[in-house]
Amino acid sequence: MEALSEGEDSAGGHWKSRSKRQKSSVGEEDLSQPWVCEEIDPFTLRIHYFDFLKTRMPSHIKTYDGNEDPKDHLKIFQAAAKAERWVMPTWCHMFNSTLTRNARVWFDDLSQESIDSYDDLKKVFLENYLQQKKCIKDLVKIHNIKQRDGQSTEEFVRRYKLECRDVKGASECMKISGFMHGITNPELIKCLHDEIPKDSDFIPTPREEDGTKGPMVIEAEIGGHFVHRMYVDGGSFSKILYEHCFNMFRLKVKSQMVPTTTPLVRFSGKIIWPPGQISLLVKIGDEENSTSAWMNFIVVRSPSPYNGIIGRLGVRRIQEFQSTAHEMLNFPVIGETVTLRSGRIIPLECTMVSGPGVPQLIINQVTEEKIQVAIHPEYPKQTIAIGSTLTEEGRKELCGLLRRNLDIFAWKLVYMFGVPRHIAEHRLIIHEGCLPARKNKMRQAPERNMAIYEENYPTAPEEKEELIIYLAVAKEAISEVLMTERDGKQMPIYFVSRVLQGPEINYTLMKKLILALIFWKREESRQQSRKQKAKLRWKKYHNARFHNISFKPGDLVYRNNEASHAEDRGKLGPKWERPYEVTGALGKGAYKLRDRSGNILPRTWNVCNLKKCYVHEM
Repeated sequence: MEALSEGEDSAGGHWKSRSKRQKSSVGEEDLSQPWVCEEIDPFTLRIHYFDFLKTRMPSHIKTYDGNEDPKDHLKIFQAAAKAERWVMPTWCHMFNSTLTRNARVWFDDLSQESIDSYDDLKKVFLENYLQQKKCIKDLVKIHNIKQRDGQSTEEFVRRYKLECRDVKGASECMKISGFMHGITNPELIKCLHDEIPKDSDFIPTPREEDGTKGPMVIEAEIGGHFVHRMYVDGGSFSKILYEHCFNMFRLKVKSQMVPTTTPLVRFSGKIIWPPGQISLLVKIGDEENSTSAWMNFIVVRSPSPYNGIIGRLGVRRIQEFQSTAHEMLNFPVIGETVTLRSGRIIPLECTMVSGPGVPQLIINQVTEEKIQVAIHPEYPKQTIAIGSTLTEEGRKELCGLLRRNLDIFAWKLVYMFGVPRHIAEHRLIIHEGCLPARKNKMRQAPERNMAIYEENYPTAPEEKEELIIYLAVAKEAISEVLMTERDGKQMPIYFVSRVLQGPEINYTLMKKLILALIFWKREESRQQSRKQKAKLRWKKYHNARFHNISFKPGDLVYRNNEASHAEDRGKLGPKWERPYEVTGALGKGAYKLRDRSGNILPRTWNVCNLKKCYVHEM
């Protein structure tokens, strides 16, 4: 009996059992041999059953889901496969393991035994995903990437780099210009204006206000050299030594560098090949308490404010405990724990490397104030400002140089001989005794004043009125004028102009017109938003101070004396006069009144001239 039999247990569920013949066949299998899951794939038999050695995928190769550039994925994979020296069937199987999501579905749908080599797999892969590749966006789209409300700077930088991948042909200058227009973080804007990066991949990201005070920067002895500004990054995998710092090492140390076989991939997907890698002994701490470990650094040719980066693997080797929020770093020694504090950012330390045996220089903390130094013994109140970033030794040498050349300074006005008087002094060319003349105000004729007003002051548009827009384009500026036509004459409503910056100057005429139309639409939406906000603000202001007052027949009220003139309105005259009785409410705040004698007043009175009277009887 080969069919499956079903039974029902006491709990009401179902269970399945195989026949004795099937159980015996399973027991005859050799369980000591490597087991392979039988799957249907598009590879031919020689690729499918190829017995390749155990292989690991390089860590820098990312998976592909069909949303990114297929050519970039192929280039990164092929570079790693060549470095690993894989055979052709291994190329096919390893490339198959990089496909995920939509790409995995596409691969499973390929015809059986249709792939006989890596070239066949590469061909069908490019034919499918080059057609489904995202449409190339226009270069002007870079300037439309703005930081959203509530979006952190780190999230915006990540989103900006992802969206820039779809804009092909954009130069690095254009990408940096678009980033500077889209960011709203004032600290990062100031940083970018002070030092504009040369590459969009090195756009700095400021720290968020979440308790993190700054990066962890320490000093370390690397290969017998004291290296300043080593960045301890617990989130980085690599250990990097920048080339500008590596070039200052001794020749004996630099000769130990060996070529590297693995490229580095930037966040934009660009592949760079480092000059090489070197293994050096890293020592952190002082002579009494220190820890050391061997680290393999990758030498990178790239501009950076740091001399190197120690990643999380290097932190583990020296058994450090890092606290970026407190800018401290702890490591254990015999019987105790040593704490190192992060150094402050000092521009002079960026390329400061000293050789072995040379003591480390003591650098004072950076302060914005200058140090005032008196160098002349006879004039102690006259001081010279010296930068506080100088070392103690450099400050002493500078002061000594100035004291040896005191003769070049003019300590008194009489020492400034040889300077012509007309240069040293400034004299107004006026005649003594002459009074200042006051210029009369220029006045125009009424017709000219009206023409100037109509030309320079905007006109408010009416509801459902047709408007006219003029777009003007110059080489370095664009402008838009919104006008309306009344009585055969065009009247301006408002005017908007903008100076083109960076790559916008090189736009074609049509692109500049489109850009002008975009700015006009944005300004129109901003004007409508301002009007709506002003209307809501005044409505709220009015409703907060408006109180609905009404009376009913039989109520007693006072009448405003300024409106009725019933009493003397002298300086001490009353503001409200005698109570009246309400006899009828006519609607819209109008009421009929009668006096104490029962006489009905001949006219109606509005509620704004009446006031509630709390007397119970007239």
